[in-house]
Amino acid sequence: MIRFITDTPSGLGLEQAKQLGVDELVASFTRFGDEQFRETLDMSLDEFHAKFKNSTAFPTTSAPSVGDFQDVYEKYKGDTIYSLHLSRDLSGTVGAAENAAQIAGGDIHVIDSRNVAGGQVLVLQELIALAKAGKTPDEVKAAIANVIPRVRLIIGLDTLENLKRGGRVGGAQAFIGGLLQFKPLLAIKDGKLAPLERVRTAAKVAPRLKELALQDLAGKSNIKLVGIHTGAGAEKHAEDLVNDLAATLNLGYKPMIIAVGASVATHAGPGAFGISYLA
Repeated sequence: MIRFITDTPSGLGLEQAKQLGVDELVASFTRFGDEQFRETLDMSLDEFHAKFKNSTAFPTTSAPSVGDFQDVYEKYKGDTIYSLHLSRDLSGTVGAAENAAQIAGGDIHVIDSRNVAGGQVLVLQELIALAKAGKTPDEVKAAIANVIPRVRLIIGLDTLENLKRGGRVGGAQAFIGGLLQFKPLLAIKDGKLAPLERVRTAAKVAPRLKELALQDLAGKSNIKLVGIHTGAGAEKHAEDLVNDLAATLNLGYKPMIIAVGASVATHAGPGAFGISYLA
């Protein structure tokens, strides 16, 4: 059999993962002081925000361990396993998966999506379709290597405070100093978080994200969209944005909406939303 493994920073809920054909979600961890939770599996996004709001401790996050992956790989021993994960520049997850695959042995193919959340899911969907179409592992990996650079994720944050406190600002550092009331727009580029630009008010975030996406997608076909949000009131913004974009592009389908897990929400902060697309 063919098995598909991904991680909870993909933002997939258990039911969404099942519908896509994912066999296992390997969980990242969120810690509040001495309390540690597996995101998605032990703590929902709403529960995370409630705890975050009432906690004196800023949450920290950590990747799954090598042992966590070993347990999963051993469970599907003898099967062909595709294990696709968020960018190694954002987390140690891929490294843990690679080490576990070496220990477990067998037909295990660990793939770095070079993305996260909706971008990761778009890569995953392509991988599953290719594998189920009967492509060999080498053919799947070669095709996915061509898909990955075509996937884009853009997001508007309500605040940079979480990125600052979590130490994950990276290439967005230039935004901090003079932001004031501005809202930052960021993207995943080459597997890393990178600044795009800033808009003056929250009301300008969705129109500008739509404009940027339309510029990218002009003249392209077979477009696939996913809406993303970090909860805390951002759900409707993500849904409106992605549905508006789908209608403008005459796509003829209702895009998936992903509520990111606690590990991503810890750094992106509440109220963030955006889109991922592939063409």
